[in-house]
Amino acid sequence: MDDGMIRVQNYAVPVYYEDGFKEIDNSLKLNISQTGEKYFENTANSFKMKLFEKVNKNKNISIENNGYTLEFFAQQSYR
Repeated sequence: MDDGMIRVQNYAVPVYYEDGFKEIDNSLKLNISQTGEKYFENTANSFKMKLFEKVNKNKNISIENNGYTLEFFAQQSYR
């Protein structure tokens, strides 16, 4: 600080991510893919999460980080 003291702040959850302490913003924004599919994506984080507007067996939730993708698919069961 201006007087030479150091201030430390601790948070119960992450509030910043890499690249100079960018603030995490997990609010969702609507996007459209090249194929015309609508999906919601988090605004700013070290990873990208996509929640597709129309859930089907091919598109549901996608999380991308460091060149890797994790996808979740809904499966309908009949009894």
